[in-house]
Amino acid sequence: MNRWLTVLPAVVLTLASWPVHGQAPVETQKGFATGLAAFIDALTGTYGDEGTRVRSGIDAMTVGLDRWDASIGAIERAAIERAEVERGVERGAVSGASSGQASAISGTHLQLGALYLERDRIDDALREFAEVSRQDPRRADVHLLRGLAYDRAGRFEEAAGAFRLARERDANDPVKAYLLVQHTPIVAESTEAQLAVETLLSSAQRQTTTMDGRRRAPFIQIALLEGQPNAEPVFAPASYAEGFALVRRGAYEPAIAQFRKAAAGDPLLVDPALRSEPAIAGIAALRRGQIGAALVQLTAAVERSPDSSEARRVLGRAYWFDQAYGRSAGQFEAAIRLNPLDERSRLALADVLIASGRVADAEQVLRQAIQAIPGSGRAHWMLGRLYRSLTRDVEALHELEQAVALGPMVGVDRLYEEIGKLHLGRNDIDAAIEADRQWTRASPNAAAAHRTLGHAYRLQDRLAEASAEFAVALLLDPQDADAHTAIGQIHAAAGRYRDAVAALRRSTALKPALPEAWYALAAALLRIDEADEGAQALKTFQRLQREAMDDERRTYEVNELKRDAVLHEGRGEYVDAAAFWRQVVDRQPRDIDGLLHLARALVKARQTQSAIDIYTTALALDAPIGVRRELIEAYAALGRVEESRKEQATYDRLKEERLLNLEDGR
Repeated sequence: MNRWLTVLPAVVLTLASWPVHGQAPVETQKGFATGLAAFIDALTGTYGDEGTRVRSGIDAMTVGLDRWDASIGAIERAAIERAEVERGVERGAVSGASSGQASAISGTHLQLGALYLERDRIDDALREFAEVSRQDPRRADVHLLRGLAYDRAGRFEEAAGAFRLARERDANDPVKAYLLVQHTPIVAESTEAQLAVETLLSSAQRQTTTMDGRRRAPFIQIALLEGQPNAEPVFAPASYAEGFALVRRGAYEPAIAQFRKAAAGDPLLVDPALRSEPAIAGIAALRRGQIGAALVQLTAAVERSPDSSEARRVLGRAYWFDQAYGRSAGQFEAAIRLNPLDERSRLALADVLIASGRVADAEQVLRQAIQAIPGSGRAHWMLGRLYRSLTRDVEALHELEQAVALGPMVGVDRLYEEIGKLHLGRNDIDAAIEADRQWTRASPNAAAAHRTLGHAYRLQDRLAEASAEFAVALLLDPQDADAHTAIGQIHAAAGRYRDAVAALRRSTALKPALPEAWYALAAALLRIDEADEGAQALKTFQRLQREAMDDERRTYEVNELKRDAVLHEGRGEYVDAAAFWRQVVDRQPRDIDGLLHLARALVKARQTQSAIDIYTTALALDAPIGVRRELIEAYAALGRVEESRKEQATYDRLKEERLLNLEDGR
C-alpha cells in the first residue's frame, strides 16, 4: 500500500466501549478501504507493471464491499429479532426484560446506526439513532452521532441542534462542546458560548497538568482514508475521476463499475507493448534497482514498439531514475505526441523539468496538461505549488482552489492549509478563516489546524472562537507552546492575569526561545505584583529580541552576498562570483545550497581542485546524490580517472539503493 495512505479506523471500532452483546465481530469498511488504497497506489503506474494490481484493487474493493454489506445484514437481522423482544417489553409480555434486555436492544440500534453512518446510508442511520433516543432520551452519544450524520449530509442546522442536545446531556465533554461551537455562530456574550469555551479551556488545562503530554485524537472521522502528516494530496488520474466522485458520495457499487469501465481503456492495462519480453525484463530490472540493465531492455522494448506511448513513458521513468533528465524528458515528450491524453507522461515530464531546473518549461507543460486534461487535479496542484515557489501567489491560489474542487482522495487538508496561508498573505482574513475552518473539518485531530484557525480569529478579535480553537489544539497536543502562549495572551487581554501567568509559564517551559511568550509573561507578572520574576522575564525577552535582530541582520548580509554573486555569474565573472559565494559559506558553513553554488562557480573559474573539496563537503552534509555526477565530471576534468571511476561506482550503487527504497516504501 502507498506509504502516504492510511486506512482510518471504523466508527464502530472507534467507539469500542459500545456493547456488541454476543454478536460476531463486525466487518466494517476496512476491507473495502484497503482495496481502495491499493487501487490508488497502483494507478500511479510508476513502473508500468501495475495493471494487475489495478485489477486486483478493484476486485478487493468488490469483495470488501460484499463482506461489509453482509455484516450489516447480519446486524439488521439481529435488530429485527430484538425488535420482537422490544415489543414484548413494551407490552410487559417478557418478564424481567425491562432493564438489561432493553439496554441490549438500544445497543444494537446504536451499533447498526453507526454501521449505516460509515456506509453513508444517512437516512437509515438517523432512523436507528432516533430509535435509541426514544428508548433512552438521556444518552449523549446518540446525539453526537446524529450530529455527525447530519453534518455528513450537509444539514448543518440540524447538526447544530443534535450537538446541542449532546452537550446538554454531557456538559463536561470537550468534544461535544467544540462540535457545538464549530456548528453554531458564536455570540461572545451568550451564555451558551461562554460555557462551551469554559469547558474547553478547563479540559485543556486539566490535560496539560495531569496527563502525560501525549498527543490524542478524540474526534471521530467518517472517512475511508487519510494521508500521512504533511504528505502531498493524492489525486487519481482524471479518467477515473467519475468513479472517485461516486466514492466521495458513498455510492460504492456504481463507483466500482465506473472503475472497471475506466480500467478497460487505460493504456497501463491494455497497451500490449508492456507485455513484451524486453518490457517485462526491463521493468523487473528496474524494480531490482538495476538501472543499467533496465535501460537496455526498455530501449529494446521501444525499438520493438516505437508507437507505444507506454513503452516510451516507462523508458522515460528509467532515465529519470538514472537522473539523465534530458533523455527522460525526450521520451515523455514522445509519449505525449503519441497519446495527447497521457496524463501520467505529462505530469512526469513536468517533474523532470523541475528537477533539472527548467521551471519555465515545467510551467508551460503543466498549463498544456490542464488544457488537454481539465480534470487533472494533480496538474492543478503541481502548478499551484510551482507558482507558490515563485511567489506568484494570486495564480497559486487559483490553481489550488481548482485542485480542491476536483477532489483529492486524501490530502484536502494540506490544500486548505496552503489556501489559508495565501489568503492570509493577501490580508483576506475572512477567506483565510473559511479555508482554515475547512482544514479543521478535514483533519479534526490536527492541532496545527486548530491553532492556525485560532490565530486567524484573533486577527478579527473573535476571542471566544479563538479560545475554543487554541483549547482544542492543547487537547490534541498538550505540548503546543504556541497555543499556550495564545491562550495566555487572551487571558491577559481579558484581565485574567493569574490564568495568563499559568498558561505562559507552561509555554516558556516548553519552548524557552519564544520571545512573545516571555514578553506577555513579564507583563502579566507585573500586573499581579510579581515584580522580581516579571523583571527577569522581561530581561529574557530583551535577550531573545536582540538575538533575533542579530539573526535578521546576518540573513540580510547573506542575501546581499548572494545577490552580488548572482550578478557576477550573470556577467561571466566566475572568480568574483566564487569569492562572494565563499563569504556566504563562511557565514553558513552547513548550507548545502551555498556550498553547491560555490563549487559550480569554482568549476567555471577553472579552480577544479577547490571545487572538488567543496563538493566533498556538501556530500558529507547529505547533499542530493545527483551532486556526485558533478564530482565525477570534476575528477575526470583533472584526469583523475581512478577517483572518477570510484565515484561513479558509488553513484550507481546509491541510485540502485534509492530505487529499491522506493519499491519497499510503495
